[in-house]
Order: sequence, then structure tokens, then C-alpha cells
Amino acid sequence: MLQKMFPVLAAGVGLGFPAHAQNFLPAPGEGVPAEASEASSEIPVPETDSAESIEAENLTEEPLEEVPLEEPVVTPVDPVPVVQQATSQENSSASVAQSGELLPGGSNGDFSREGWIFGIAANVGYDSNILQDEDDEQSDFLLNFAPTINFSSAPPGGAETIFEFSYSPIVRAYLENESQNAFDQLGGASLNYRGPIAQFSNILFLSQITQADRFADGRTQNRQISYVGKGEYQFSEKTSLAIGLGWGSFESDSFSLSDVDTTFASLTAYWAFTPLLRVGPSVRYAKTDSTNLGVTESTSFVLDMSYDATGLLDLSAFAGFESVDFSGIGGGESGPAFGIAADYQAPNRPWSLQAELTYQSVQQINSPTDRGGGNGEARVGASVSANYDLSEYTKLKLLARYGTFPSPDSVGLLINDFDVTLGLSHNFGSWILSGGVSYGLASYESVGPTSTTREDLTTGSLFLKHRTTAISDQLIWDNSVRLSTSAGDRDWNRVQLTSGLSIDF
Repeated sequence: MLQKMFPVLAAGVGLGFPAHAQNFLPAPGEGVPAEASEASSEIPVPETDSAESIEAENLTEEPLEEVPLEEPVVTPVDPVPVVQQATSQENSSASVAQSGELLPGGSNGDFSREGWIFGIAANVGYDSNILQDEDDEQSDFLLNFAPTINFSSAPPGGAETIFEFSYSPIVRAYLENESQNAFDQLGGASLNYRGPIAQFSNILFLSQITQADRFADGRTQNRQISYVGKGEYQFSEKTSLAIGLGWGSFESDSFSLSDVDTTFASLTAYWAFTPLLRVGPSVRYAKTDSTNLGVTESTSFVLDMSYDATGLLDLSAFAGFESVDFSGIGGGESGPAFGIAADYQAPNRPWSLQAELTYQSVQQINSPTDRGGGNGEARVGASVSANYDLSEYTKLKLLARYGTFPSPDSVGLLINDFDVTLGLSHNFGSWILSGGVSYGLASYESVGPTSTTREDLTTGSLFLKHRTTAISDQLIWDNSVRLSTSAGDRDWNRVQLTSGLSIDF
């Protein structure tokens, strides 16, 4: 999960919480949303079918160790190896998951070490409806090939300054529909420093994935580039200053109305009332430039609070007012802005919970895999990620998200998207079996001078995955089946089967 690779990106780009609020440098496995960055303000709307994420990711001679996909998580300090699962099928992209593009499995090596890690992954598959189109169903067999290069200058927490890099080109070839052949890529780099009185992080993320768009007819190549930088300087035992900067761009080859650029910046001064509680004023600027919905600019003045119970509970909140200008749909207004994010992870408890809720005009960069925010009238963003260990080997995971983004094929339409996934995985020792169900509901909202109506879109899927070693402990064998359906604005059914191998060296 590229998000895990770049905890900050994930953690520091979400709801709109300041960096501190999310523990400066999220930790491994915690990657994406919400609570970590000074520029955090997250939750636009991911097309996430993270359901698939509930699958073990590392195999060893002992019973396979399960590491479910960590969605928005925000944990303490040591950044996660940028190399972790850069090409993981479940993590390659929320939108990829939702659209059902099954990529080769990710890296399986020991990411706690420094240096280079190389990997190769490949799978073959069958897709009954590559265009996700009821009237033009085209089935085909395909081959995916994805080498991976990962580098870390030090293991997590092993140095004050850590540089990480990961890149994976993905070659996709169809047996009959050669026009759908594609060259995709996933990559990123992070530079993190954590000193006694200052700390900063810089993260760059790249995603280029070809997929069937669930909101429009046909396939397209979506490109996303995100940058997040944040820093904090402690002037005294009780005072500190934090700054956050970020930029994200989403582009679609076939649906230019989806294109969105998001920029944000924040400056926050903190006063530590206790070693665990910090409060301070924050000024924030955010802007989205959408081909479909025009420009939305927001300036907000809020009071920010951060509570950190030494890794057990991280609680962040902000409340204040914002001034918004809707140049795309005309007009402007002032109103309240607020948000809250919580991350609870007790070492000796069988469950953990991460949740976020915000009300603000620009839902900044939600995660490295989101399409991007919509216009200022869509103010609500939310996400929940819960894990429960039914036993030492059986894991249950719930993921839910709500957000908005511009319609890819209709001018003046905003998509309000909700999706939820429930997954279960069991480690049998030499192999892991996981499965789950996901449900999505998208409604269309007309904004601006035009008045367009569209029927709601309901999507659902069932998936089952099997992972084990093959020939040797270094070679991983993944098999999966996925059944998907859509009704309402677009009707289609889809069956996908994949089988593939991956190895690190």
C-alpha cells in the first residue's frame, strides 16, 4: 500500500487536521488519512472498495502473518517504509479497487530493513466485462506484469532522517482487445526528519492506472500526483509552530470533466496545556480548480486541538469559521467549519478504530488514491476504519467512507459517494483465506446554473482470495475471484478471476 509507504501522505492529507493532530509522522501500516498532518483535512471521496484490503500481506515459514490493509490510519512517529506494498493489488488504489481492476500482488519481503528490495509480480486473469457496460459486454483474458524497485535509507525509526523510494511499472495486455493494452505505474518518494525540536516530512506520490470508470461508459487512464509537506518547530516546552503544504492533481484521459487540482496550506501555533493536550489558533487556505465545477477557494480561521495518549488514543479536532468563494458556480459565503478525528489502538485489545468527520468547503487531499474534492457546497467528509481480532488468526475489518467529487461525464453535476466494505480473513498457517462484501451508493447533485438530474447509482461486490507460498517460502501465490454488479444510473455485471505469483529478492 503506497499509502502505508507514505504514512504522511495518508495521514497528513485528509480532513484538514493539522499535522500535530495526527502524530507527526504516522507509523507503518498506518497510512492514509487522517490525522497526521498539519495540513490534514481529508476525505473527499474515495472510490474505495477497500474490502479487498482485508487480506494478509506477508508470508513467513511460520503461519502466514496477516497484515490487513490499513486505510486511513494515523499513528505515531516512525514513518513507514515507502516500499511496502507499492504495487499491492488491494492498495494500488481505492479507485482501482472500486472499479475492480485486479493488479498483481505486492511485495512480500522484509520492509523493516534498509537498502534495496526488488520484486517481480505477474498474474493472469479473466474479465467478463472489461468496459463495465451492459449493452457492450466484452470479455477477455489478460496478463499483468509488474516489477518493483524499493529503497529505504534506514529501517523505521532507525535514523533521524529517512529517505524512501518505491516505483513499479505495470504492463497490462489483453488477448483479444489489444486496444485496451496499457502501461501503468505506481510510485512515490518520501523524506522525513525527526529531531529533538524540529521535524518535517515531504512526500510525493504518483499513480497512473487504466480502469473502467464506474460513473461513465468506457475505460480511461487516471493519473494522480500528490505532494504533501509538513513541518513543526518547538520554541519551548509548551509552544510550537506547525506548517502544512500540499498539492494534488487528478486527470483522466477520457473524461476531462473529472480533472481536479487541489492546493492547501496551513499555519498553526500550539500551546501545550499538558504533555498530552495541545491547543492553538490555525489559519488555513484551500483551493480546488475543477474542469467541471470551476474554482472554489476557502480561507478559514479555526481553533485546533490535539490530544495524544501516548499511542493509545490520538484525538484531533478543529472548529471555527471559513470564507468561501465559488467562482465556478457563482457566489460566496461565510460559515462554520469543524472536524474531528480519532485513532484508538490499544496494544492489548482485540480491536482498533480510526474515524473522521469534517464539515468544510474544500475536503483537501483525502489520500493518494482519491479523485479529488468537489465544489464548496459539498461540505461533509467522513471515514471509519475498524478492526477486530476474533482470534489470533481470524481478523474482521470494516471500512466506510463518504465524500464528493465532480461527475466525469456531466457538466454541473456533483457526485455524493458512500461506500462500505466488510471483510474477514483467516490464517490457516501455510495459507490465508479472505473474503468480503462491499456496497456503494452514489447520488448526483446539480450545482450551478444548469439543472441536470441523474438516477442514483448502486454498486456491490463479493470477493474471495487465497494466498499461499509456492515451491519456496519466497514465492507467493495469489488467487482471487470477484463478482460485481451495478444498478440505477448504470447497469452492468462483472466476473473476474485472477491467479498470479510474486517474489522479492
